[in-house]
Amino acid sequence: MTQETTSASAASWAILGLKYKEELRYEEALDALSAARLHLLADIGDCLANLGRLEEAGFLYSDILDSNPADFRANMGMGVVNILTNNHAAAGEAFSKVLSIDSADPKALCGLGMARCAQGRNAEGFELYGRALEAEPENLTAVHESVRLAYELGRFSEAAKRLESYLRHHPGDIDILFACAGLLHMAGRNADARDALERLMVFSPEYSGAMELLAKLEGRDREPGGGVTEAEARRLKEDGKYEEALAAFSRAAEAGDSSALADMGDCLAQLGRLDEAAARYLEALDADGADLKALVGLGVVSLVQGKQVKAVTWFNRALKADPANAKALCGLGMVRNMQNKHDEAFSLLARAVDADPEGLTALHELIRLSYATGRFDEAGERLDRYLMHHPADLDMVFAQAGIRFKAGRYAEALSSIETVLLFASDYEGGLELREAITQAM
Repeated sequence: MTQETTSASAASWAILGLKYKEELRYEEALDALSAARLHLLADIGDCLANLGRLEEAGFLYSDILDSNPADFRANMGMGVVNILTNNHAAAGEAFSKVLSIDSADPKALCGLGMARCAQGRNAEGFELYGRALEAEPENLTAVHESVRLAYELGRFSEAAKRLESYLRHHPGDIDILFACAGLLHMAGRNADARDALERLMVFSPEYSGAMELLAKLEGRDREPGGGVTEAEARRLKEDGKYEEALAAFSRAAEAGDSSALADMGDCLAQLGRLDEAAARYLEALDADGADLKALVGLGVVSLVQGKQVKAVTWFNRALKADPANAKALCGLGMVRNMQNKHDEAFSLLARAVDADPEGLTALHELIRLSYATGRFDEAGERLDRYLMHHPADLDMVFAQAGIRFKAGRYAEALSSIETVLLFASDYEGGLELREAITQAM
C-alpha cells in the first residue's frame, strides 16, 4: 500500500470493504478490509510506543511490514522504536524506507539524522536536519540538533541561518534567539550577534548569560586593534583586500584566537605566498584537527603546486568531516579531472554544485567536463537551476545554449542563443552558434 492508502482512516476502509462485500466484489472487499486491519494495527502500535511498551509496538509494526514492507506508518513507527532501543542501524533502514516514499518528511529526516549521529556520522546528520528544516522551518528538534552539531563540526554559519529562518516565524523565542546569538558570534558575525542579544534583552533583560555574551562580543570587537573588528576583517577578505585582512587576522592570532590562523592562510594563498599559507593552515590544524577551512586550504595549495596526491589526501580529509563541503568536492573533482578520471570528476563537481548552486568554479568545471563525458543533461539541469536566479548572466546563457545544442535540444538551444544576441548582438561566437543550431534543426 502507498502512503495515500494508509492515510485513510481504518473506519473508512472498513465501511468500503463491507460495501464491496455486499456487492459481491470480494477481491476489492478483501483489499479494503486488509487496509483497515493494517491501519488499526499501526494505530495500536503508535499507542503502545507512546506508553513505552516498545517491544509490543515493534511486534505490531513487524506484523504490518510482513504484509507490506513499504508501509509508510509501520516503517516510521519501527524507526522510532529502534531509535528508542538504541538499534541505530535498523532505525536508519526504517527511516530511509520512509524517505523513499516521501523524501521531505521532516519526522523521518530527523529520525535518520538521530540514527546517523548515533553512528558517529555527524556531518550527515547535520545535513539531514537541514533538510528537515527546509520541509518544516519550525521543527524544534532539527533546530536544537543543528545547534548542538554546529559546535561539534564548526558549522556555525549554516546553523545560524537555520535559526534565523526559525526566528522569522517565532521572533519571541528567547532561548533560540540566545542560541542564534552564540552561533553568529562563533561565525564571526559579531554585529548580527549583538543585534540578536539586544532583541533578546527587550523580551528578557535578566536572561542568564546574555550580559556575559554581550561583554564578550564588545571585548572581541576591540581585540584585533586599529578599530578593525573580526567581522570587518572577514569582510576585507571577502572584498579582496588581502593585505589588510591578513594584518587584522594576524593581530587576532597573536591575541590567542587560533580560529584566525586558517583565515591568515586564505589571505596568504590569495597573495601567492603558498608556502606561508600552508604553514598557517598546518598551525590551524594543530589547534583543531578538524578545521575544515584549513583542510580545504591545504588541498587548494597542493593543487596549485601540482602536488596531486597531497591534494587528494587533504580534500578527502575535509570530506570525511563534511561530505557536502562544496569547496572540497570541487577541488577533488578538479584533481580527478587532471588525472583523466573524468566520470569521477564529473560526479564530484555535480555534488559540489548541488551543495552550493552559486559556486561558479564548480559550475564552470562541470560544464567544461560535460563535453568530455557527454553528460550534457546532468550539467544542463544544474546550469538551468543557476540561471533561474541569475537570468542576466549572458556567459552562462551562452553555455546553456551550447549544452542544449550538444544534447540535441535544438529549439531550446535556439531560444538561449537568441536571448544572448538580444542583449549582446556582437557576443563572441554567438552568431556562429546560432547558425550551427539552425542548420541542425
